[in-house]
Amino acid sequence: MLSLARPEDQQRFQISTFANSLSFPTSMLSLEDGSLVVAINRGTSLFGSTSADLARLADNGNDGIADGEGTIIASNLPGLVTSIRRLDDIIVVLSAKSGQETITLLRTGARQDEPLSKIGTLQLGFPEGFEHTTYAVALRRSPADDQTLELFFNIGGKNNSTPTGDTERVIMKGDNTTIHLDPVLLEADSIHRISLAASADGTFFTAKADLIARGLRNAAGMVFGAEGDLYLHDNGIDGSPRDNSLSADELNKISSQDIGRIIPDFGFPSNYIDSVTGATVTGLPGKIEPLQAFLPLGNQRSEGITELALPPQSFGTSFQSGIFAAFIGMVGRGGTNNKENPIVFSDLASGEYFHFAPSQLLGNPYGLTSTSDSLYISDISSTGNLGDNRKGVIYRISPIAITPEIEAISIESQGNTALLRRADGSPVVEVGATRYNVSSPWGTPVGSPSSQWQMLAAETIGGSNQILFRNNTFNYLHTWTLNSNWNWTTSFGTINPSSAQGWDLESSFHVDANNDGIIGAPISNVPATVDLLTKNLVLGESNAGLTPFSFTVQRSGNLSQASSLDWAIQGTGVNPTDRWDFGDDQFPEGTVVFAPGESTRTITVNVRGDTVVETDERFLLTLSNAAGASLNSQALTAEGLITNDDVGTWIYDWANAQPLGDTPGVLLATLTTDSFRLGEQPLKLKALRVDLSTPGLSLISTKPISDWQANARETLTQTTRTFITSSRQQDVPVVAAINTAFFDLTDGSQAVPTNLLGFAVSGGELVSPAQAFHPFFVQDPITGARLVREPASTPDPSGVNVAFAGMSNGIVLWDGLVTGVPEPDPVLNARSGLGLSRDNRFLTLLAVDRSLRSVSGPTYWGAGIRDVGTLLAGFGSYTGLNLDGGGSTQMAWWNPASQSAQLLSTPLLDVERHVGSNLGIVYQQPLEG
Repeated sequence: MLSLARPEDQQRFQISTFANSLSFPTSMLSLEDGSLVVAINRGTSLFGSTSADLARLADNGNDGIADGEGTIIASNLPGLVTSIRRLDDIIVVLSAKSGQETITLLRTGARQDEPLSKIGTLQLGFPEGFEHTTYAVALRRSPADDQTLELFFNIGGKNNSTPTGDTERVIMKGDNTTIHLDPVLLEADSIHRISLAASADGTFFTAKADLIARGLRNAAGMVFGAEGDLYLHDNGIDGSPRDNSLSADELNKISSQDIGRIIPDFGFPSNYIDSVTGATVTGLPGKIEPLQAFLPLGNQRSEGITELALPPQSFGTSFQSGIFAAFIGMVGRGGTNNKENPIVFSDLASGEYFHFAPSQLLGNPYGLTSTSDSLYISDISSTGNLGDNRKGVIYRISPIAITPEIEAISIESQGNTALLRRADGSPVVEVGATRYNVSSPWGTPVGSPSSQWQMLAAETIGGSNQILFRNNTFNYLHTWTLNSNWNWTTSFGTINPSSAQGWDLESSFHVDANNDGIIGAPISNVPATVDLLTKNLVLGESNAGLTPFSFTVQRSGNLSQASSLDWAIQGTGVNPTDRWDFGDDQFPEGTVVFAPGESTRTITVNVRGDTVVETDERFLLTLSNAAGASLNSQALTAEGLITNDDVGTWIYDWANAQPLGDTPGVLLATLTTDSFRLGEQPLKLKALRVDLSTPGLSLISTKPISDWQANARETLTQTTRTFITSSRQQDVPVVAAINTAFFDLTDGSQAVPTNLLGFAVSGGELVSPAQAFHPFFVQDPITGARLVREPASTPDPSGVNVAFAGMSNGIVLWDGLVTGVPEPDPVLNARSGLGLSRDNRFLTLLAVDRSLRSVSGPTYWGAGIRDVGTLLAGFGSYTGLNLDGGGSTQMAWWNPASQSAQLLSTPLLDVERHVGSNLGIVYQQPLEG
């Protein structure tokens, strides 16, 4: 029988066998009515599960024992369900059966006992031989858009103790019926996020994927903390023999503000904690160290974390700063044969941990879930026999009785209602039992006959019992006392609040063990703490004499109520006479109003005048509350005003570039520069300048496929890095390459035959016939390199070294002038481009990165097509061609130090597309003499 490890916990908690004789129960979740949903895996063995169901187990009597065998609310799911999670009416199921790895989205019905309806699926495709596939899911609403669901999941390492190679990517795609996600390639040893934005009519989701963390062997459990931090673990590296762990299992964290903003690297496999000694092995700089490394306690090890759970509120203060973790231990063993399978509680505040449920009393504990009053544990097989499908057990652990001591009580406020709450969330009093009166030792102040605190109610709010008090004046520093055994029915009097004053939320109340002291410091007119976001003034583009600029303020504290703040801006520029005209020679001022729940607000002001603010101008923003007290002030820097006259004046100095490794005649420029329009994200650029006159330098391009057919099967798609690697394997020393021609894209995740658009030649062989309106680049031994604008007549392929076409009408620079119609609202995306200097000596290859702007469409930040001409001109080109861009944009080089092809550009989500054509720069040391 399961018991708890510590005597004090045995006295505080009771354990019941909630359900038994289950078929491999794994992950669990709770529903609104208090019932439990558990994943049941069907098959003769756990890892041989052919399908899975979700069973709903109710406990209407609240006696800790489920009412019968439960009700199946979802069936025939892909087998080996490793994680189920719920957010509002959506339930996500993660299945890890080999060859069937799937994420299924389901929706609850109007009643909790109704069958779930299927929304759609995301399918994963793992290369053969993956030891760890996918096991954990965590859910949240997007902080930026509460209509977007964010789904976090792990992809494990292919091997036990070595990193998964870059070529071993996992394919994910949506069902493209209700969940739209084109195939993407995902990195292993990682955690990824899928953002799901619902359509306006709610009939389908548009999904996008991005990388959240890397360097993880197998993060098989995740949970969001109360502050929005993502807690995760990593399974330790098994030793040899596998029963001996090499590294300790770890508990890790990604702070809420870093989720999606950085990609932390946790260092697998080179950075770990020794499982016995606790010594840090390697300790690589820049790698994330764990919050907790689980070393042996006594002779009992903790190995193989599966799921994490936050503590129930009813467990009290001592548990509220930590996390529970279930350890599956030695797979397929139980009882005295398994010394690695405890339930551990890790106290994040103290850094200590202990066995909550000891080893050897469970078989293979897998699932953990918390309700407001109980912790549930699922044991896959109580005997540890994973070939016996009727030995699964669920245990419920709950407090024996709620007997809280008097501890800290905190205060919150809404208007002039104050809320007193015990710090650990437990009730100050039980509803229907003894009540407390709060009174002031000052008595009744003169002129304020109703200033004594009155208790309104003791009620259950948000799952915990709380006491509400009200007073109509907060003008005194009071010391309050609690008097017990007071009849609550006599407490109600006529209450007529006359002001909307609030409390300083930094104040707190404390009740000592003798019930004789609650101390607080009330003040007036401070509804929330207000901070200024660290942002410069953002200046808009001048239009009809009006120039808008904006700034953002943020408030914290109690956001549940509305509040307002006065703001004013004064100029402190280096040239005081060069002042902006705000209409009356006055700098602007106004009021920013926050709605309930709103934390940030951006203010935009239109300024009259044509004066361009210099970049070293300064402005002072001040904020004040309704009483006039200054809350914050900060100097803001004005960014230089950009006008349309600036377009085309961008110039890059190649003296700032670096050589490409030790290759002569090739320079690499890596830079970020402002967009040519206001309000857009900066452009991230990579550019190569190739001096075609350098001895030993030459060009190659993608060859035709062996069973070539014009306009049908012309080349075999491959990534740019693969193009470099395969060329070098054929003794063609490519040092750098870029994607080139447009092609018929069918499946960018793998090598497939394709058709190029426009004229293409490789080494004298025709790759693709010319097409009208597709200009091309061509190089031959006699004429050299050049761009052909009108492909009416094409050269004889046998005399051409390299040729490939750009987009239709893709000349973006001609005779030194940017061509094409100006784009006031261009389509922004990743771009690839090629330019030639006036003497055709210098070849410039350009790659512009993109980032996601909106999932609708989707749309991106990046460059417009005309921008490619502007950039090429700035890099010194006289003619320029726009090549295949978007997801095809790739620039790579051969790194001699690592002896591998590496990307120079940064594809979105690090996903490389197999493209139809690449241009390579080849360098061979010329022979002497």
